[in-house]
Amino acid sequence: MAKYIYWLVPEHVWVEQRGDRFVGEQYVDSRGLPLMYGHQLMAYCKTLIPEQRYMLVQLDADAISPMVEVRNGKLGIQPFAISRMPMQAVSSVEPVEHKMGIWLLPESYRKGQHQEITRVYLVRHGETEWEKQGVFEGRLDSPLTEMAEKNARRRCAQLRDKSFSVAVSSSAGRALSTRNLLVGNRDLPRVTHPGLIDIHLGELEGMSERNAQTLYPEALHDYLENPESFTAPNGESFEAVQYRAVNAVNQLARQYQGSNILIVSHAAVIASIACHFEKQPLCQFWQHGDLANLSGLVATYRGRDGWIEALWREEIDKGDSLSA
Repeated sequence: MAKYIYWLVPEHVWVEQRGDRFVGEQYVDSRGLPLMYGHQLMAYCKTLIPEQRYMLVQLDADAISPMVEVRNGKLGIQPFAISRMPMQAVSSVEPVEHKMGIWLLPESYRKGQHQEITRVYLVRHGETEWEKQGVFEGRLDSPLTEMAEKNARRRCAQLRDKSFSVAVSSSAGRALSTRNLLVGNRDLPRVTHPGLIDIHLGELEGMSERNAQTLYPEALHDYLENPESFTAPNGESFEAVQYRAVNAVNQLARQYQGSNILIVSHAAVIASIACHFEKQPLCQFWQHGDLANLSGLVATYRGRDGWIEALWREEIDKGDSLSA
């Protein structure tokens, strides 16, 4: 999670005195000076008054955590005077410059972002009616089964102690429905990302595996036995899926750096991402491609470097739990 939490304070409010405290010239509560994560700073800077000078206060997240409340990925704090801010919580205090219409954050912020921990929870959507019938979906869609909805609510309960900044999914109905069930009643931003859509299976979409074996035997063989060579008839390759999926997750990890991100996507997307993080060739795709519904992985980033922290593969009704 976040190593640092930030405060942007008007310079005239913030003065340093001797002793173990920072004290202000006036009392300020969190409604006037919101605490924020690093990934939220640039957007907040757009609300600042260019003619006013500001100080960026970098706070150690562990030291300030007893004073901070996090609800649905948003920071909150009881109204308190700056004079109550313990010195040991303050990592640095530096001016924020405004030049040529741009707010320039100090070097301490840039260095701090390289130390932030970001966790991406990638979950496969719930079981669909077409899956039960053995029909390829790809860019087509079918509704979640009744059991899938029940299991998604159970997975939601397992995720209740995770604080997410955002819930992302592909635009497919099965992913959107699963995402909404996993989020439940949390007040979270819910967005879609085009890079997370399922593989385009072209002519195979809406077709049973038996019919695909009759009409497109070579394509089905490559799909199952040679995933590194597979390209769907009038569709997409696993290589293309991996390229866009990895770019999408990396982009989201940068955008929401220092937080937890919930992503609901598809087996082909998650498996291709797993191969990337594990530095495995796509010929090993099916080591990850047989993910059960509502299973997935946790990818962890420190700065821009990512790795798989945890995998969970079991069906939800077998009591599998999330450990990361």
